[in-house]
Amino acid sequence: MKSNVVQIEKNSIKKAMGMTLFLVHWDSFESQIEKILELKEDHVGLIIYAPQDEGKINQAEFNKIANERNTIVVNLRGRLLNDIFISMITTGNPPSKY
Repeated sequence: MKSNVVQIEKNSIKKAMGMTLFLVHWDSFESQIEKILELKEDHVGLIIYAPQDEGKINQAEFNKIANERNTIVVNLRGRLLNDIFISMITTGNPPSKY
């Protein structure tokens, strides 16, 4: 059985095209956020995990993320699980073309 979870590396972000949910570790992909935002479609969920002990997201980057639909920035692991679950429910079906 094929898994529906795919790990994407920094040098292969384009492989994420067509996925319905992105889970991104901020510290690992901070330099790639612009590419991820360009790749992400409106109906696709984006959850950015940014623990406070790894540094804050600068205001300019935070504003870019906040202006996108279906995006969440989370800094607590317990909250992360909840946000993944809610995003799976709300973004699981692509919008109708009609």
